[in-house]
Amino acid sequence: MVINDLKTAFPDLRGLSDDSSYRSRMNTWLDVYSGNPPWRSAKRSGLHSRGERRIGMLNAAKAICEEFTGLTLAEKFNFEISVPEYQAYLEKVLERTRFQSRLQKFVTDVYALGGGCIKLYATDGVPEVDFITAEKIFPVSFKSGKISEVIFRSQSYEDGHYITLLEKYKPNETQNLTFISDNKLTIGNQTVGSLGTINSKAAGIFSPFITAASNNFDLDSPLGISIFANCLDTLKAIDIAFDSLMREFILGKKRIIVPAASIQTVIDPDTGNLTRYFDSDDEAFVALKTEDNDTLKITDNTVELRVEEHITAINALFNLLCFQVGVSSGTFSLSNGLHYYTKTATEVISQNSKSARTIKCNQNALAETLTDILRGLITIGQVSGELNEEDFTLKVGFFDNVVTADTI
Repeated sequence: MVINDLKTAFPDLRGLSDDSSYRSRMNTWLDVYSGNPPWRSAKRSGLHSRGERRIGMLNAAKAICEEFTGLTLAEKFNFEISVPEYQAYLEKVLERTRFQSRLQKFVTDVYALGGGCIKLYATDGVPEVDFITAEKIFPVSFKSGKISEVIFRSQSYEDGHYITLLEKYKPNETQNLTFISDNKLTIGNQTVGSLGTINSKAAGIFSPFITAASNNFDLDSPLGISIFANCLDTLKAIDIAFDSLMREFILGKKRIIVPAASIQTVIDPDTGNLTRYFDSDDEAFVALKTEDNDTLKITDNTVELRVEEHITAINALFNLLCFQVGVSSGTFSLSNGLHYYTKTATEVISQNSKSARTIKCNQNALAETLTDILRGLITIGQVSGELNEEDFTLKVGFFDNVVTADTI
């Protein structure tokens, strides 16, 4: 169990509690987001094809997370610092670490899992940025919903061994421990090469980004919930309807009724079995003796496809999904597509729509995270001696509107 492993690695921990129920939900959100939901299979009902089949899926969960990210980061965030030297330094660091492009994926993953952290560290005085998703985050202490101490857990596989890295971050202190094990489920033994504890003003810098959706599964948790956490039944219904639409084309393939005289036979030389078939490639047939012209007709017996009915049903489910995730009706639609992608941020805000209000709340939360990280990068620059220590004001905003301001 992960919690027990963390307590073994850090015996002095007291604030780490068992959140297995919440973690189980998070694993479900990750499965749904990854296109591997619990309802991915359906039972076969054919006489000769027992077992299960994988249903056709729209993977709407991934689509809505990307839509939220598209609205949140339709334009790059901007920041202003009163000290020009600091402004140039931050722009250089963000460009070198590919911050903007990595932020895009990070925000999408946060919407799917409910939270994440951006953490900073320095290598030979050079600042580096890591983006950590919620399944690797274990809060140790928090106050007023703000995480102040956390453990990041990551695992890799090398040369037949599982390498587990545990990083404990708290203000001005970072502790790194590495463990090696032959079993993925056990932490194993601590390696000699563990970095140990680092005490510095530039150590232990991190900032969480939590979705604005209220965590109704664990009211005391500082972590958030997926934007589709309360929509799993709707997502399942959408996939069932989409699977039905796909099978409509399979079961509605063109069928014809042909005269018995048009059926040919062939004998399998290996088994000796007689097989009857109608050759659709034949362009001419031998003369048939019959006095009933109707017996010579080839009749089309194809059923009409119910495409419009399926599209209407899926769109109705999409409107329910819009209500549940807090965006305007029609944002998701098979008829209109994800049309908000074609609108500018100013147009979305000017509509004062439900979508705009929901995205604004998430932008405010993200702006706080970005403010902490930019401030942390300045601290690393000051400790490394690359920047002089000066008082400054920092403003982080999206588009033309300033979302938050922080003065140091």
